[in-house]
Amino acid sequence: GEYDTLQEAIEAARSERDGECRFDGWAEEHYGDDPPPYCSGDGENMDEDEDVTIRIDDIGEEVRAKEKEMAVARASEPPGKKQKQQQQQTQPQQQEQAKTNGGSTTVESKSSSGASSGTKKNYANYANGTKISKDFDGVPFVGEIISYDCEAKLYKIRYTDGDEEEMTNYEVKRRRVGSPKAVASKGSGMKKDTASSTKGKDAPSNGEDQLDASSTKEKDTPSGSNGEDKPGEAPEKPTASSSSSETSAPKPDKIRTFGPTTEESIPDENMFVRNPCRVEGGVQCLPSCYGTGAGSGKSSFAYCIQRLSDRNYAMRGLCLDGDGAKYTSFSRKNINTRCLAFIPETNLNDHAADETILDTCHLDMVNNNTGECLLTADNLIKAATPDLECIFLNGYQREGRSNERIDPNAIVKAIQTCKDNLKCFALTECVLTDEILAALASCKNLRGLTLYMTMYMTERWSGNG
Repeated sequence: GEYDTLQEAIEAARSERDGECRFDGWAEEHYGDDPPPYCSGDGENMDEDEDVTIRIDDIGEEVRAKEKEMAVARASEPPGKKQKQQQQQTQPQQQEQAKTNGGSTTVESKSSSGASSGTKKNYANYANGTKISKDFDGVPFVGEIISYDCEAKLYKIRYTDGDEEEMTNYEVKRRRVGSPKAVASKGSGMKKDTASSTKGKDAPSNGEDQLDASSTKEKDTPSGSNGEDKPGEAPEKPTASSSSSETSAPKPDKIRTFGPTTEESIPDENMFVRNPCRVEGGVQCLPSCYGTGAGSGKSSFAYCIQRLSDRNYAMRGLCLDGDGAKYTSFSRKNINTRCLAFIPETNLNDHAADETILDTCHLDMVNNNTGECLLTADNLIKAATPDLECIFLNGYQREGRSNERIDPNAIVKAIQTCKDNLKCFALTECVLTDEILAALASCKNLRGLTLYMTMYMTERWSGNG
């Protein structure tokens, strides 16, 4: 048994010893008040029976060791983090060079052998100085963009109180002051959005903001020539943010890569420990605790779930951020077909705190002993909010010990809660019903859908494979 104190464990060990016949007649006098271990081999063994040993194990020490290992895992950095930090250190020099080059930033990437693999230009969608507004515990704080990391594709934001954080392009788009954008059209008399204006230059859509910034392609013309300014009136004076973009080079269309790539998918064994599942019911365990003989690296169960997660975020990037869809493949021992791995521009490491994503394709949602899904219908419904843009579910099916937890209508209710905003939806090894498909069909903004190894069920929920 397990006991809270050492004294309780000692008393239980003595009671166990007194009830064992191999200790009769000699153990009490032999051991006296000594604590365990107690071994029947210390006395006379007339019948040559097997020895019995009663001892106390300090499981607290084991727990503390695991907690220490978990803390190390949580503090670990994602693969490629060091490269990102080096990029941040060179960012000021790149920005200074950009000024002398007319605002464009050129980054040369090299392969591991040191040979140049080509030159790629990276552009930020929002200029330094763009204002950001974000609530913290219900209190709004204003900040501004102070730099852009071309490699990580992250903006650094500095708030008025001096605090700093990083944001993705999508987060800046949502939180910048002035959103939603006002798009000028011919004869409308509306002012162009200054944060994305490129006065005097062509600015083709980059794929990320093509729905919002379609008007930025037009060049400035004399007043009254295109209907945007009334005849006889002077054009609008540029604001601080738009005037800063006058020195910027025009942004080209975003380069989007589709299909196979030579990039390698790198196992991030601590990704799920570092980014706990925000849906209730999950249990955090070290990746090594899942399964027996599961292997490590690309043979581990944790990497299997990582590949499913990366596939979901690749779909999100394609549908919401205008990214491409890159993937690679690799071989595994004793497996005939090659394994596929998507390489998203951003993954769980970038979106762990994103409240527009409900993500249960997570190691925390898998019982490390039985493999059952820990997601319940109540917790799924509770996690769904009207602002959700992505729902990723894994293992939610009527099978084995998870049978009593599964209610397909919970998925329907979750979809209906956010149907006006839902853009990406993924089911992996989950139950699928006509009602779920009907709920998805009602989502007018749905852009991405993944159904993988689902279990289709009839009205009576009898799985037919």
